[in-house]
This record gives sequence, C-alpha cells and structure tokens, in this order.
Amino acid sequence: MSTTRRSDIDIAKGFALFLVVLGHVVTMHHTIFRWIYAFHMPAFFFLSGMTFRPEKYNTCMDYIKKRGRTLILPYFAITLTALAICTIRPYYHLVLNEYGWKHILTWIFYYGQPQQIYVGQLWFLPALFFAGLYALIWLKIFDRRSLTVRCYALVVLVLAGTYIRLADPLIPVMNRLPWKLDSALCAAVFLIAGYYANREKLLEKMEPYAGFLIPFFLVLSFFFGPKLSDYVNLCDCRYTAPPYYFAAAFSGIAALLLAARMAARPALSGSVFSRFWQFCGRRSMLLFSIQSFALYFFVEVILRTTGVELKPMEWMPTRLSTFALAVATFALICLIGWPWDYWKRKVHNKTR
Repeated sequence: MSTTRRSDIDIAKGFALFLVVLGHVVTMHHTIFRWIYAFHMPAFFFLSGMTFRPEKYNTCMDYIKKRGRTLILPYFAITLTALAICTIRPYYHLVLNEYGWKHILTWIFYYGQPQQIYVGQLWFLPALFFAGLYALIWLKIFDRRSLTVRCYALVVLVLAGTYIRLADPLIPVMNRLPWKLDSALCAAVFLIAGYYANREKLLEKMEPYAGFLIPFFLVLSFFFGPKLSDYVNLCDCRYTAPPYYFAAAFSGIAALLLAARMAARPALSGSVFSRFWQFCGRRSMLLFSIQSFALYFFVEVILRTTGVELKPMEWMPTRLSTFALAVATFALICLIGWPWDYWKRKVHNKTR
C-alpha cells in the first residue's frame, strides 16, 4: 500500500486550520463566525475519511489499540502538558482558580474536552477516535450491501447524530455522554462520506469544473449556513435541521477541497504558496494543538503593552484587528512548527 502523502489533502487541512484559528478570534455574533462553524470541523472529519483504511483493522479491538496510540495518548500528553503550563504561569492560573479543579478534571477525564486550559480544541481527538470506530463498524455491516441499503443506513446515522442529545435527560450521571461519543456520531457521517468520496474519486471528477463549482458551493454553503440557519457547532452537538446543516457543511467542504486541488496542480505544486499550505496540513496536529496558546500569547502581550484586553470570540475592536490577530496567531504556530517539521522530515529521509 502506498504511503505517499496527497498534497491536496495536506493543503485542504492547512486551509481548514486557518479557518479554525480565525473562528477562535471572530466574535460569535458575526456572520463569518457562523459560516466558518458551518463546515470547518466537519471538513477535518471528511479529510480523515479520505485517508481512512478500514482494511488495516482486522477487528474493532485492533482499531482501538492502534488508534488509541495515535489519538488518545496524544490527547492526554498534550492536555496534561497544557495543565502543567497553566498551573505554573500566573496569567493562565487565574482561570483554574475561578473554575476549580473539579470542573477542570471533569472536563478532561469525562467529557474529553479540556476547558479553561487553552487546549479545548483537543476534543477533536477523542471524537475522531470514536467516529472512526463507528465508521469501521458501519462499513463492516453495510459496505457490501446495496446502494439503497447504504443510503438508508446513513440516514439513520444522520438522525442519530443530530438528535442524540435529546437522550441527555436519560443519562443518570452527568449532563451528556462522555468522551464525545455523541459528537462522534455526526462526525462519523462526514468520515464515511470522505471515505466514499475518495474511493469513487469524486473530487477528480469534479475538478474540471472547479472554476464554476467553487463559487457555487461557497454560495450554497452560505445560503444553508448563516443565511437560513443559526449558530452550529459539532463539538457541542448543536445543529439546525439536518437538511440545512449537512447541505451547508458538505457545500463548504466541497469548495475547500476543490480549492486545495487547484493549489496542488502541477503548475503550483512547487510554489512557495503550495509548499507552505502543505506544511500546515502535514503538521496540522501540532499546529492545531498549540493555536490557543499562541492566540492568548498575543492577547497577553497586547494587554501588557496597551492596557486593552481583547476577548477573542467575545469582543474585538475592529474587523482589521480580528484578521490581524488571526494572521499573527497563525504565523506564530507555523514558526513554532517549522523546526519540528524540518527535524521530522530529516529523520524520515534517513530511515527510508
């Protein structure tokens, strides 16, 4: 089996990563914020589906062992490191005092979503772990069935994912299911869709019409997203009507992936632009993990130098300051990630 990385997938991850950073700066009432949240995290699950190989796992336990090492162990390693940093640094320790250790540890070890320690985005790792497990089970049961049966089975998964939180009152302890088991249901839909899109070479078939389809899907995503729907968030299982939610998500994903394929074309593949976004996607896990620390580094610097306390997602003085803070944050995480990428590639080349 080929282990060659696909540049278009790496570029798409890079684009999606910048949207994550921007989405963590833009104020929540803004239309752009609601548009980003309509598809940016679904895109990561879709991209994971495009590289998903169910044949690698003989059993579900085999999947749990292998993916546990690559997803759950990093979740704890990064989270506990962040917790240590927040414990040591006075500026970050303020939130620990405000919310208390019981709250912090409950969210780390039960909900699978660290809160108030600047790595809350790591909810993606347990959600991806369980989404992959759901997808593996679904594919083992339905992949060899007829197209009609698979469509109905996927609709059932869609409904289960979007309405799972209606079952929360039935949970005897805590407010919702642990470890993003609920978010993973909806995420599995995107993962399965990505798997089939890659297997059927759907993007390759759409690429000749990318010049028309990219703006078309962008308009469609905006129309079914912030135009017709309220704020949605896969992390919190907050969805609108399934037709609106999935239309906005898949349209945004399609536009993102087609733009990435255009950036990966031979004419651009060796350019600085293309190579930069490939780097971002190649090290997206590291950059994704440290983005909040980078963001609040600039917030602290601005507070200490000007006395103005910016509150990303809550209050930003201007649109220009919003974009500037997002770009500065993205630049810093890339600057931090570049030596790591250089070292990893050097090690990889030596072991080939």
